[in-house]
Amino acid sequence: MGFGITGFLVLLYMVLIALTVCAFVKKKIVIGIILSVLMLAGIVALGILWFTSPM
Repeated sequence: MGFGITGFLVLLYMVLIALTVCAFVKKKIVIGIILSVLMLAGIVALGILWFTSPM
């Protein structure tokens, strides 16, 4: 079963969310913040590409 880019991104964000939640539960605040910033940067980059790239 092949995944497209969207399927890959969904799996990636599921893993990032799980790791972020685990980091905050284990009181690893800095790691949780870093993972949150990575997710935010990815969302911003995808948003910029979505608006600027022709379809």
